[in-house]
Amino acid sequence: MPRSGNAKNKAIGALLATAVALVLAASPASAASTSCTKVAAPYGSDSAAGTEAAPYGTVQRLISELDAGETGCLRTGTYGGKPLYMREPDTALQSYPGERATLTAFLEVTPEAPRSRVSGLTIDTTGNSNGVGTKLQADDAVLSDNVITKGNEGICVLAGTYNPAQRVIIERNYIYDCSSAVTPDGSHNKWDHAIYLAGTSNAVVRWNIIRTSPGGWGVHLYPGADGTLVEHNIIDGNQGGVIFAGDGEDDTSDNNVVRNNAITGNGPRWNVEASWSGGPAGTGNVATGNCVHSTGPSQPSGIPSSTSFSATGNTVLNSYPYVDRAAGDYRFKPGSPCAELVGDVVATVSGETSIPPLEPTPPTSTTPPPSEPTPPSPETTPASPETTPAPEATPPVSSTPPSSTPSPPAAPEEAPSPKRTTKKKRAKKRASRSRRTDSRPRIGNVRARGQLHR
Repeated sequence: MPRSGNAKNKAIGALLATAVALVLAASPASAASTSCTKVAAPYGSDSAAGTEAAPYGTVQRLISELDAGETGCLRTGTYGGKPLYMREPDTALQSYPGERATLTAFLEVTPEAPRSRVSGLTIDTTGNSNGVGTKLQADDAVLSDNVITKGNEGICVLAGTYNPAQRVIIERNYIYDCSSAVTPDGSHNKWDHAIYLAGTSNAVVRWNIIRTSPGGWGVHLYPGADGTLVEHNIIDGNQGGVIFAGDGEDDTSDNNVVRNNAITGNGPRWNVEASWSGGPAGTGNVATGNCVHSTGPSQPSGIPSSTSFSATGNTVLNSYPYVDRAAGDYRFKPGSPCAELVGDVVATVSGETSIPPLEPTPPTSTTPPPSEPTPPSPETTPASPETTPAPEATPPVSSTPPSSTPSPPAAPEEAPSPKRTTKKKRAKKRASRSRRTDSRPRIGNVRARGQLHR
């Protein structure tokens, strides 16, 4: 059921109007019209030929007619209706060149569609009864250059779950208002995340703006999300920033790297944290070289002391680094150390600059870091042990240069462990499960496996 108390709420209105307008105004035009193999339009017909002159009338007709290597384009308009499934490999769904279409239907890239791409759309599933907006189940699927929201009603992007998707890329998206902190029955909500990676391997989350989802984390790694690279994102104002997590048994998230992000103002949880639901801790998880600020727990870093993940070389600020955070203007203030450390995320998301090449991932350590917290350098402010959020304040931005970012030590070679063997078996079980039309039951299965995050 849609959360009527939060549907079309004020965050989608006045406070976010500036931010969304900024992204859309500078949104890159698609490639030349020749890039569209087939076309759909609100005024089209599914009995038509699918050409520019005679477009299809629905998205499902469009994507079902695509062959490998072909691109389906949507003319300006809003497309809703039944759940949509991309099932053909090497296909693309995008807005028509120079236009921007809005998708309000649930969309899933199925395991049969590896290397498929969804780009250049506004995906607004506010009011859609499905608990997820977009699912990525295929290997090498790409979700890029979209404006994505769930209207504070659920999960915006979910990858993995019943199929262990490999090498998924989520880049250059503006993702906001995915979930509410309160469920329809009035209870506290922490299940619905902006980006939810479950059972994935070697996913990349980069150059996104991820904000204002008070019912979940910006990037949630649970369970068995391994080898993820999270870099050059702005992750702000969610219930939590990034979490490494496990199911309380042996399906932990391992060897994930979170680097060169601006992770700020996430609460009442932390900017970066780990939770293993009372079971074994994951290994090789690293948070390094990030620009962080919090007014909540462990302020001003928002990173608690932990022996289950490494947090070193992060630059801790005494204030928010953005031009106008309240209005959603996430450009960095002049002189902010985040500008050099994180990069110009706003310009990249809006298409003003091209995305830099993917940087190599440093090896991660499988040895837990020492229990003593890393002593703060003169350039950074030490985190306090507070566990309750303080009122939000915006003092002047720190002009402190970022501290050096040491590379984590390389992992020693070792024989496959029983834990890894078990994880492979779990992945096979996920892949063999029958797929249902609605993703909500699958999310329920994930939650039931111990996602407590105490």
